[in-house]
Amino acid sequence: MNDSYWRLVEPVWDKICSYDGAENFLREFNKATKKQKVLFAAHWAQSEIMNGGLGQFYSNSTGVLTPEAVEVFEAIGVKKCAAALQ
Repeated sequence: MNDSYWRLVEPVWDKICSYDGAENFLREFNKATKKQKVLFAAHWAQSEIMNGGLGQFYSNSTGVLTPEAVEVFEAIGVKKCAAALQ
């Protein structure tokens, strides 16, 4: 893992939790910086999708990241992935 990546994500890693429902997730997620949000959403989306496909992403609590993941993938030019998530 890139040190600069983890330096940004580590402070929010244990604070942002998708297991406690959308309201709790959004409260903590919205406290993060834009860079932290982008990296956090991209990390979980790609991890879940690469591990078990879209079914895993949506069936796990990480599916709460869908809107943010779409935004991230559009921003970095991965349009097909963004479209698939939509």
